[in-house]
Amino acid sequence: MTALRRGLQTLLVAWAVGHAAAPDSSRLSDFVTAKGYVKVLQITVGQGLHDPWAVFGLLHNRFDVTVLPNGPFSITAGMRNLLLYGDTAAGGAGPAQLTAVTPGFFGLNRTFSSGPSYRLTSELDRLYAQYASDRFQARAGRARVNWGMNLVWNPNDVFNPSSYLDFDYEEKQGTDGASVTWYPAATSQVSAVYEAGDSLAAMGGAALARWNVWNYDMQVLAGVVKSDGCAGLGWSGQIGGGAFRGELTYFRPVLDKAGRRESVAASVSGDYTFPHNVYAQGSALYNSAGSSKKRDTYAAIPMDGPLAKHLSPAALTLFGECADQITPLVHLDAFAMANPIDGSGVAGPSVTFSITDNIDLDLVCQGFFGERNTAFGGYGTVAVIRGKWSF
Repeated sequence: MTALRRGLQTLLVAWAVGHAAAPDSSRLSDFVTAKGYVKVLQITVGQGLHDPWAVFGLLHNRFDVTVLPNGPFSITAGMRNLLLYGDTAAGGAGPAQLTAVTPGFFGLNRTFSSGPSYRLTSELDRLYAQYASDRFQARAGRARVNWGMNLVWNPNDVFNPSSYLDFDYEEKQGTDGASVTWYPAATSQVSAVYEAGDSLAAMGGAALARWNVWNYDMQVLAGVVKSDGCAGLGWSGQIGGGAFRGELTYFRPVLDKAGRRESVAASVSGDYTFPHNVYAQGSALYNSAGSSKKRDTYAAIPMDGPLAKHLSPAALTLFGECADQITPLVHLDAFAMANPIDGSGVAGPSVTFSITDNIDLDLVCQGFFGERNTAFGGYGTVAVIRGKWSF
């Protein structure tokens, strides 16, 4: 499998280089589009005012490049470079997650250097070739598969679900493999995805159908991902002028059943925009694989199957959010996420200042609360100042 992976990597790079050189245009901008950003984060993590604080920084740089030769083919590559420095930069669950990457089948990531107070990593989280026509699209490489319909928890996103608390990685992880999508009409699609892996248990394949009926977008999916059979449904529509969304996925071990269990993950949400751009959202997640106890050893819960099977360690999690565009240049947001069974949760405000068209300043706070051995207890408070320059 290692030789196959290296061969596929070589083919992807060769294909990109060959097609980049193919156009006859004398100007690079005629067939290449590029964008990116640089973020600087100053982060403080602590349990309380009189306890030791961890203070560290993160330099986050991203490049996205798309090569568009004449015709229906294109190449897209996205690279993120992360320099974590300061207290506990070389270890610790919180700081380590900020620079966490997914090796995937192609292994397109590398830690260039690390020490007691820094870590420098880089990752190609997008690298795919695409063929696209009016009603058909095919991709091969590392690309994002976004099957979710809700805004917080996505049980239908069986390939690469994301965490709402990871506020600094808006692009989210990609999946190594191939996908095809057919659009029978403007409001319908049929997709099939293959996820590459070193073994049969690590591979995955699933199909999704989406259509519109009674002014609702409906979808169903089925497949096998990370040794689990998956079947799900989702919807997105409106009730009384507000959005109403839901997702449900059933997971059942089919390849390796030892120590594994079937489960159901379901989420429902509603959101509404009031006059003067005041936005409110509420959501709930049920996870039968999560704990229904008031106190539990959450680290001991089996993490088998797809990540969409473990969107929360708790059986029930609730979410609420309120946001307001105070002025054209100032956006205020506040959220709360809680486990009502054990009384733990996380909450915090954030505010974004648009300094110029391409420079933003964010102030973010996430305060975790709850007793020990609860879903959210023991993580302290995270405070972040972030500056972003987009180009």
